[in-house]
Amino acid sequence: MNWLSITLFAYFLNAIAMVIDKTLLKKEIKNPFVYTFYIAGLGAVLIILAIPIALIFKLSLVWPGASQFWISMLAGASFSIGLFLMFIALKREDASRLLPIIGGLTPIFVLILAYFFINESLVSRQILAFVFIIIGTFLISLEFKKHDIQFRKILWLALPAALFFG
Repeated sequence: MNWLSITLFAYFLNAIAMVIDKTLLKKEIKNPFVYTFYIAGLGAVLIILAIPIALIFKLSLVWPGASQFWISMLAGASFSIGLFLMFIALKREDASRLLPIIGGLTPIFVLILAYFFINESLVSRQILAFVFIIIGTFLISLEFKKHDIQFRKILWLALPAALFFG
């Protein structure tokens, strides 16, 4: 299976997950905070269950150190905040409009953060790809009305969500 097939399959699964999220937020779980809490709690339970499974199968477990532990905790908290903001936005906007905006903004924030924290830089082809991402995200975030064009109001929730995902 090549990388394109894997990517397309991953986006297909992500689309299914977002439709389920939208349905749950609309009908079953009305509060985005509660839904985020359930997802974060489920992730914590799975990590706790993974430890005994790793010990049963004699997989090596290595303590990464306190600094790596706290960085991981910060990353988990950042992801949870991103989920919360995304779920608030998902209650107000269609998944088909919101998720491409967040999906287009997240790599931009990853690049900015990687530049400052790990001194990452891009070559010319990668810069061109990022220009296409920026243009596509800009076009998706526009709302075309009869007599004018404006940014979707949901962009102001998508921006911080993408930043926290980054």
